[in-house]
Amino acid sequence: MKKQGFSLLIVGYENTGKSMLGSRIKDCLIINCDHKRYVFDAIHSNYIKWKGIDDFKSFINAKIVAYKDKYGSFPKNVAIDTVTHMYNSMIKYNSEKSNNNFKVMEENNQNTIDIADYFRQLNSKGINVIIFAHTKIDQKTDQFTVPAQGSFRDSGSWQSFVSEAFFISRDGESHLVVLKDANNRCVRTNIKEINESSEAIISVDFNKFDINEHLEKISSSIVDETKEL
Repeated sequence: MKKQGFSLLIVGYENTGKSMLGSRIKDCLIINCDHKRYVFDAIHSNYIKWKGIDDFKSFINAKIVAYKDKYGSFPKNVAIDTVTHMYNSMIKYNSEKSNNNFKVMEENNQNTIDIADYFRQLNSKGINVIIFAHTKIDQKTDQFTVPAQGSFRDSGSWQSFVSEAFFISRDGESHLVVLKDANNRCVRTNIKEINESSEAIISVDFNKFDINEHLEKISSSIVDETKEL
């Protein structure tokens, strides 16, 4: 039986190294959704303009097959860089299709649910989904959050669709990957050694952080789904 994949959210401000970190992931197909040229030496495809949920899924499925044709196996990881730009492109597309704000919000919400379902489908095939996202401070909670609209924003944005997430911080000489911090809603994990640590905050120097080792730890922490009744 193929092992279940997982979804990981990686959050940070602009220019904190999200794309650089993504380029270090082995056996990975990166879907570049940013409105700029992808500059790293990594296997990637550009999906800059949203054209509907079916087009989005078909595009990635075709690239996954192309990856297999070229490299002999399906990618172990698919990365969306960044889901924030993809989401903004989706909202723009839906707004241009209709001048009915209520229908636009309904379409945005449905698309978001469909995207999450699609990521879970990839997980069921044994493919991990790594989601890169920009952050901002939520004015209501004074905490980091991933920008979103409507009920999707109120239910926790992309944080609500993943069980694994970490935060990249960069402040002067300090450049850290934050793996544990109860006060940061963009940080969560099921990795036992992190959860059981007595340290309230666990962070690693960005340049010393091994993303592939971390992905293996996440994979090892996945609960055996055959125990589900």
